[in-house]
Amino acid sequence: MQHSPALDAAEPAVQSQQALALRRLGHLLGLLLLLTVVVILGGALVRATHSGDGCGDSWPSCHGDLVPSADKSAQKTWVEWTHRASSGLMWLLSAGLALWSWRRLKAEDRVRRATLLSFFFMTTEALIGALLVVLRLVAYNDSALRVLWVAMHLLNTFLLLAAMTWAWWWAYRPELKTQPLPPQLRWLLRLSLLGMLVVGCTGAIAALADTLFPAVKQVSPWSPLLLRLRMWHPLVASGWGLILVLSAVRLAEYTRNLWLGVVIVVVLLLQMMVGWINISLLTPITAQLIHLALADGLWILLVASTAYAMGKRV
Repeated sequence: MQHSPALDAAEPAVQSQQALALRRLGHLLGLLLLLTVVVILGGALVRATHSGDGCGDSWPSCHGDLVPSADKSAQKTWVEWTHRASSGLMWLLSAGLALWSWRRLKAEDRVRRATLLSFFFMTTEALIGALLVVLRLVAYNDSALRVLWVAMHLLNTFLLLAAMTWAWWWAYRPELKTQPLPPQLRWLLRLSLLGMLVVGCTGAIAALADTLFPAVKQVSPWSPLLLRLRMWHPLVASGWGLILVLSAVRLAEYTRNLWLGVVIVVVLLLQMMVGWINISLLTPITAQLIHLALADGLWILLVASTAYAMGKRV
């Protein structure tokens, strides 16, 4: 069969259009990632203000209504309803981007896989939140079941942010392909990522303990379970911090990007400083939200840095 020069000329144009479409998708995914962090902070505000039962134990309705009526205008009701409404909006946006990726991208495309995975974790995030309400594991509930669900909620949140970060990165940088990392760096990054999942879970438990027992510092063997678990968070975080510093140094060396390592270490130090301030001031809500925002930012930075290190220009 004779080869057509016209087809050869058209192929780069098609690839350019595909790259442009992916870049635009990357902008949308980046916006969705930012908005999702804001919604996550809204969820923390619900917990910190004991507003989890603001809509009763009904879901997705609020006291049986789609929008709270005027006679149910308590502050905690509107805090909870606002979080539900914003979470629902994020789910719809995630569904739209997943549908676009499903229809427009190839099955083996990494952006499509990451976008669909983001929608999956966005859905499980909503279901976990719904179960917390239906099972009444909110407000002043300090049961062991709530401790378990809070840890699962944080784990799902971090997996959601990881999938969204990967989708955004590869959509925004379609010219890069993945390459294997050196064994030492690969294991350091694995330990850093898995370690932060553990730190995040202990942090979620500690935040719940600080919310339910804000003025209690002394812990004894007879203290409530949450207070006994709270002490593990700073210990686990300190050990993990050393691993992250080693990973940051090795990342900077491998990528020849000193600023990458510096930014990771600086955000880590800020996170630890805010954590100390949070404890010293008996966990004011503002400090809790800043602490969580830094944790989410550090997790996104670590995931994006891993993708950056694995990227190779083709």
